[in-house]
Amino acid sequence: MITSSVEPRRRRDRRPWSRRTPRAADLAIAILLLLFGAAWLVSAALDHGVEIEAAQGHLDRIEAADLAHMARLQEFLVVVLVVAVLALVSRAPWTMLSQVLAATLAGVALTGAQHSWDRSHPGSTGSASEGAVSRYRESNAFRIPGEMSPESAQDAQREADRVEPVLKRLPGKRDMGSEERA
Repeated sequence: MITSSVEPRRRRDRRPWSRRTPRAADLAIAILLLLFGAAWLVSAALDHGVEIEAAQGHLDRIEAADLAHMARLQEFLVVVLVVAVLALVSRAPWTMLSQVLAATLAGVALTGAQHSWDRSHPGSTGSASEGAVSRYRESNAFRIPGEMSPESAQDAQREADRVEPVLKRLPGKRDMGSEERA
């Protein structure tokens, strides 16, 4: 039997996570992706501004533009985070770092847009400020049941007794506006 002193060569795995991405390629990709992400964020902000300006004060169009802007920021954030995970799997630390930075910028922009939306629509969320809640209670006080004092009950009964005879003289089940429409 012949024995060889040469060990068999280990086969290099072709999987991305089997070896680290070369530093030059990692830095080049990181810089390009970071510049692309920053350009996309600036472009989205400018596009949102143009949409707001084109709305010419129409609230429904402005709100639609705000919601569309927040949706674009959310989509961008998801894409950037997926690329960051792929960079992590590919063992490309600089690319991952650049994508985490881009995700942070997108998150700050999205948080600002959502904060602006929440401030302009206080009744649409459960986290309204105290000022908005008190204004809501003031505006809708007639809808909130309350206790009636005995004096107020007597006043209300006097008014009901005064109006009731007039209401009884009116025709029974006839629509009051039917004569005007005919």
